Formats: sequence, structure tokens, C-alpha cells
Amino acid sequence: MPEPQPVERFICPYCGGPTIAGARCERCRGPLDPLSRQATQNDMGPWFVRDPERPFRSGVCARVVRAWVTSGKIRPDTVIRGPSTRQFWMPARRTPGVATLLGVCHNCQAGVEPRTSACPGCGAGLGLPDDRQMLGLGPVIPVPGHPSSADAGR
Repeated sequence: MPEPQPVERFICPYCGGPTIAGARCERCRGPLDPLSRQATQNDMGPWFVRDPERPFRSGVCARVVRAWVTSGKIRPDTVIRGPSTRQFWMPARRTPGVATLLGVCHNCQAGVEPRTSACPGCGAGLGLPDDRQMLGLGPVIPVPGHPSSADAGR
């Protein structure tokens, strides 16, 4: 009787888990065909929604963030990060640009219209960064006692 051949595995481009060649990833169920992969890449960007069930999910673009707010996937207490948070996690109601889509000013929490560019109460800018290539990171500033900080960003 011939020995069974080992099943060849590769890394899923969505979740990073090992999977076999097929229509979908065994773990995350992401479709593996070229058009689905391109559609996913088109939606990628610098915005992340904290999801313990899918911790390796790609970031999304501002268009997807807007759609998720409209659909209710992002609510005021949803924990997110992106260019306007300098990639630090915070609740959506405190996230510049996203809070506005939820109808509140990220700075003073006053009610605002989603298309408002500045808060009438505190004057904070309310725009959502649209550049999917910009992470929104601040400049590298050396930190005393942290040897790698001088080389950070290189």
C-alpha cells in the first residue's frame, strides 16, 4: 500500500494561518481566488477595528470605515485605530474623523452633523483622513534609556 502524500500547505494571505489550496482558507474562510484577493487589497488601508476573533485581519480604507459606521459595525464604543489616532487604540467616539461619522465631536463630544468640517462648539477639525497609504505616525523622537529608539524609523 502506498504511503499517503503529505498535504501541501501555504500561508493564507488574510489570516496568516496555514491552509491547503482550495476555494477558501480553512481557518478564516477567506476566498482565495485572484479576484477576491484583489477586491480585498482594494479595501485595505490604515484603519483597524479591534477584533479578538480575527486579530490578524488587514486594516481597511476610509471608505470601508464609512460603510461600517453606516451599517452599525462601528459604534461609539468600538475600539479602533488609524491615522488620526497615530495608530493607538481608542473608542470610535474619541477618534478624530470617525467620531464625526457617528454624529459627535471627538474632542468635546458635542453633537455634530457628519459632513461638518469643524466642531461649532470647540473648533476641532473633524475630517476623516482618506489617504490609504498614510499611517498617521508621528516623527521618531529618541527616548532616554531605550537603545533602539535612535535607530527607529530607519
